[in-house]
Amino acid sequence: MIFPPIVLFLFFIAAFASLFYFLYNESSSFEHERAQRDLRILSSALQTTLLADGKFFLANLPRASDGGMNLHHDWQQYTATHPEIASVELKRNNVLQWNFIADSLSESFLRETVPTNPPKYYADSSTTVLYSKPFQLNNDYYFEARFSSPENEGPSVTFSVFYSAEKLLRDVLHRHPMENYEITLFSRTGQEIASTGYSNAESPLRLQSAVQGYHTMLSVEIANPNYSFWTTEMIVGAVMCGLLSLAVFMITFVLLRANVKLKSAESSLRSSEERFRTIFENSADAMRLMDRYGRIVMVNSAYCDLVKTPRGELLREYAAGDTNLEERYSANSAFRSQFDAGTLKMPSSQVIKRHGGEDVPVETSHSFIDVGKGEKLLLSIFRDVSERKKFEMDSQQVQKMDALGEFAVGIGNNLKNIVGIVM
Repeated sequence: MIFPPIVLFLFFIAAFASLFYFLYNESSSFEHERAQRDLRILSSALQTTLLADGKFFLANLPRASDGGMNLHHDWQQYTATHPEIASVELKRNNVLQWNFIADSLSESFLRETVPTNPPKYYADSSTTVLYSKPFQLNNDYYFEARFSSPENEGPSVTFSVFYSAEKLLRDVLHRHPMENYEITLFSRTGQEIASTGYSNAESPLRLQSAVQGYHTMLSVEIANPNYSFWTTEMIVGAVMCGLLSLAVFMITFVLLRANVKLKSAESSLRSSEERFRTIFENSADAMRLMDRYGRIVMVNSAYCDLVKTPRGELLREYAAGDTNLEERYSANSAFRSQFDAGTLKMPSSQVIKRHGGEDVPVETSHSFIDVGKGEKLLLSIFRDVSERKKFEMDSQQVQKMDALGEFAVGIGNNLKNIVGIVM
């Protein structure tokens, strides 16, 4: 079945569209999975930063029984390398012992100690840590982590560490760059407290997750508003796929046309073979095809009747196959040479011997037939002229009798004339 070109073209368009859709889904899935991985990394980095501070302060709580003044220098050094810490203060029995301002912008915040509206605190069930929900001060957002020493270790000692949400986010991103993303920190209630970009911009890729271990306080969002399937690589890939599909279509189209021509040629060849076989088999004259080895390749019924020999017996040598032909027919090498050169001379009339030994005079004609691949066969046509020969012989006999009669009549007339003279 041969499909029209438009059907093939639509098929390749559909195939290209399917391939493009598959690539689009794969690319989107891959980008989404990569964003989820980066979001997990970011959430883990935020958690690790907060835990590191918590471990530092909790480790120093038991040593603060003297008011903590001997730890002041250590905390100054620690906060100098942790820009997310805005300030630290130590209280004993709710009385301020000392405070350290790491962020000069938060000085007014330290004077107030706590916001006007005290934030809600969340307790960590595994430690004695309290976290406040983020609150705004001087256009920035902060939240407090409060570390308390166990009650059985003397006076109640509490560290209050105030974190800048913006600096916390930027410090983490400095150590764990997230290129091409816009990162936003939200409070648990969905309030934006820090961002590296336009958090409200339209984005085809946007994911949000609570910060591990701080889900009651913080969540982080990762977005890529610049994400597009149509990157330079994808455009080049799509163009290449389109060109490849077009090339495959053109090649297929050319091959199909060649196949159509081939099938047409094969059909014509089969028709020619059928016509030849029909003419060959139904010819009144005896016909024979012979190859360069002298083997009979094909005969018609008239030839079988002429030589009084079954077709199978005539084709027996040819049916034996082509094994060792040169050795089997080495005796007729001269015939093969003349056959190949096309100089084979065959008589126009001859006498053939039938299966029973009877001689039959025939007239013959010979011609070469090209069968392709440099091969040819010798077509011989035989016409039985035995009746004509008999008729000719009978005619010659009649002519002889007529001549003899005329001769006798002439002799009789001559004798008659001689007798007349004598008389």
